[in-house]
Amino acid sequence: MLAYAFGNRCDKPATIDLARTSVVGRTFDGQELELRAFDPNAEIRELRIDGRTSGAEAIAYPADTRFAEVCVDAASIAHVAPARWLCFATNVPPPQMAVSQ
Repeated sequence: MLAYAFGNRCDKPATIDLARTSVVGRTFDGQELELRAFDPNAEIRELRIDGRTSGAEAIAYPADTRFAEVCVDAASIAHVAPARWLCFATNVPPPQMAVSQ
């Protein structure tokens, strides 16, 4: 689950696209997996927010494994480049790895 808070400091509308945001999970053994938003009713879509407004949203990214870190390309939310990766990590490995170390 990722919680997003976003805002538009400009006077003109801006794009917010949580549907095509790039999100990856990195496992404790180094694998990288692309994550997709849980959106069974196809409700997540690109929107334009008015100038001087803000919003928030929480989105689940289901996976069958635990991750050492989850990274989001914040620039992809607004369709800008270059990428700006923000990573959220844990240093607590899953129980089976903690025992074997």
